Amino acid sequence: LKIAASVWGEPRSGKFMGNFYSTEVAYETRADVLNNLPIIMDDTAAHANGGQFTIEEVIYLLANGQGKQRSNVSLGVEKNRTWNTMVLFSGEKDLRYFSGQGGALNRGVDFQSDGVIFNGEEGPRIADTLHANYGHCGKEWVGHIQKTGVKKLSSMFGQAREELEEKNHSDKQVLTLSFLLLADRLATQLIFKDGNGLRPEELKTALLDKDEISDDKRAYDLLCSFPSVNMDRIYLDRPGETLARFNKDTDILYFVGTSLGPFLEKNGFSKQSFLNWADSMGKLVHGGDGKRTTNMRLQNSPGDLGGNGKAEGKPIKCYAIQLERLEEQGEDFHGLTAEDMAKVPF
Repeated sequence: LKIAASVWGEPRSGKFMGNFYSTEVAYETRADVLNNLPIIMDDTAAHANGGQFTIEEVIYLLANGQGKQRSNVSLGVEKNRTWNTMVLFSGEKDLRYFSGQGGALNRGVDFQSDGVIFNGEEGPRIADTLHANYGHCGKEWVGHIQKTGVKKLSSMFGQAREELEEKNHSDKQVLTLSFLLLADRLATQLIFKDGNGLRPEELKTALLDKDEISDDKRAYDLLCSFPSVNMDRIYLDRPGETLARFNKDTDILYFVGTSLGPFLEKNGFSKQSFLNWADSMGKLVHGGDGKRTTNMRLQNSPGDLGGNGKAEGKPIKCYAIQLERLEEQGEDFHGLTAEDMAKVPF
């Protein structure tokens, strides 16, 4: 990260390199000042020691390209802070660890290093050299870009995008990697001159499938894991708190209608968006009247069907969600057997 920062400025934290111990206004101000220069921030782990926002919120803020519109003490409007650049983070965990929403994942690309890049002797020596020599390469880079010209750059970018295009990958991530591939080719040609540039095949390994980014698919994956990790919420012996029932024979999860929304929202998903997606994908089993909900009686306690072989309580509106088959899911699910279900009148 210091090597990258040294292209443009002094590669120290608090100088050209920032950190995650910041406020919203500080993030916006820094981005506005840098404008077209890269925003380089070290160690996402430091965020846990005092950052006011989640990493996910920082990604959305910086990727938005502009700050909030604010008024001043005279009730006038302050100058809106804007930027048009890229952001480099470093950390021990990838974006999926910090992000619960596909939108944030879609705005970034993860690269992981295997093993030690610099040993204990090389690291400090390189850092000392960078601290004493920085900012020179950036000037040469700008000069090369100006000489290359917009028309040729646009053509090179189009070629890079074609080489990275994949049907099942996010367009935004492909665009990000296309810029990276273009920049690396220019740097290899104009600065390094070693012919050792990045290959499209290497960059493609960082692309996420659309399903990995889709919030609705991730919400479905969460529900697929629900029966195995929430047995106490399925067969809860406190009346009124049961969230769902799972039929192990049909792999259908019957989720209480009024509880699905809060459950999904708590995990960062939209109920309406998920239902629309599930319906379009054939994952939502409609009731006999064609509605999205179906009436179910939910048992109140484990292994107890009210003492008379029947579920207690009146029918409750539920969403019947067809989960993946057990062999496809690879989970050791537990739920009601066909014998159990036969005892339940619904």
